[in-house]
Amino acid sequence: MLFDSAAVNFSGPVNIQSRARGAFKLLKSLVSAPVCTVDLRGAGSEILFAESTLRATAGPLAVALGDEAKFEIGKVFSGQTDALSATDKLTVAAGRKFVAGLLGVNVRGNAGIHFNLTGDEVSLKSLDGNTFSAAQGSIQINGSGSKSLLEIADTQLLFGQSFGITLSGNENTIKLNKSTIGPSSGTASAGITISAGTIDDNGKVEASEVTLRRARFATIGASRSHGSGLLKWEKGTASIAGNLSFEGSGFTEVKDSSITSPGTIRIANTTGGSCSGASNSLSAPVLQICPPF
Repeated sequence: MLFDSAAVNFSGPVNIQSRARGAFKLLKSLVSAPVCTVDLRGAGSEILFAESTLRATAGPLAVALGDEAKFEIGKVFSGQTDALSATDKLTVAAGRKFVAGLLGVNVRGNAGIHFNLTGDEVSLKSLDGNTFSAAQGSIQINGSGSKSLLEIADTQLLFGQSFGITLSGNENTIKLNKSTIGPSSGTASAGITISAGTIDDNGKVEASEVTLRRARFATIGASRSHGSGLLKWEKGTASIAGNLSFEGSGFTEVKDSSITSPGTIRIANTTGGSCSGASNSLSAPVLQICPPF
């Protein structure tokens, strides 16, 4: 299905569905409906937006894709602020070898933004000035497969309740760069969790120039129950309303960062591997910096 240079406002729900390989493309177009569902679970299906907006004005926006699917969004429709927008929750589900790229767009789900990625070798990249906003809910990115990559750069991730990235399979990587994670206003009702390799070995979390702010707690981890996780955090800023911990396994390094907490700041290697917490500005009643394993 293709919309090219169109602006369409539907009075009822929109449901785009195919079990075979399919495509949904918006080119310089706006599609708006009270509720939107795009269900293209056939292997190799595509969703491609260029200078376009898909908007659910009174309920959820749900996207479901299968294996080897592609999801690319760049720029928004003229006069609109969001490329994807839901008054309720925005959800994206996909399978093995899913490839997604978001470039210079706003994504809004007032009641929450959830990505559920169930297959191996997934690649999800948010680059070049994106904003994710869930003012009344949570932002959650969950992956259960292996050898996946999540890359977030030049992105604001704003929420009301909590923020979580959990890639629980083997050999997964999370890369964060020049991004802000925190509530859109006030203090979040819950915390920030970023974790790679919580079940198997070789999880990696690499972050540079990332700001964490005004959450109840923050926990950053890489393969904490095994011996091959890598956690590197540098040139970051964090001001958290509760405890904050960085816990890797094989290698943990936090450096050149400014971190404040009214509770505990913990930098640790849970399996006795390499740990470094040098060249930081740390302010908290309790500091646990590379304690003996």
